[in-house]
Amino acid sequence: MALNLDAKVTGDGNRQWGVTTAPTEEPITVSEVKTYARIDGSAEDTMLASFIKSVRQATELYLGRALITQTLTMSMDYWPGMIVKLPRPPLVSITEVRTVDEDGTTTAYAASKYMVRTLPEPGQLVIKNGVALPTNDDRYVG
Repeated sequence: MALNLDAKVTGDGNRQWGVTTAPTEEPITVSEVKTYARIDGSAEDTMLASFIKSVRQATELYLGRALITQTLTMSMDYWPGMIVKLPRPPLVSITEVRTVDEDGTTTAYAASKYMVRTLPEPGQLVIKNGVALPTNDDRYVG
């Protein structure tokens, strides 16, 4: 059975992404919130920490950018072109690029074949001139 790939083709490779390593800190501390709100004692500390995290997550979602350093994992159904714009700027680095075969076998795409551009927003992965795009002829999704 052949898949109709034209029905789902988008300019971003049908990418999906998520946070794989959450920030280890928040933009403000519980102590700073307590000082601003004039809260004494520690009975509300857990609740305030939860509020801070929720507000940061909602703000990142609304702005479409990361406020604190975190690790994302992104997958695409196909490689959309020589330049891939990456989600949730600012981009600090790219750890690895892999292709995944139908049986789940992963193959690393050499870092020497691409450049990482952190200055533009969103950040970009750029395939070097004369280098073939990563391919995965055996797998249509993910």
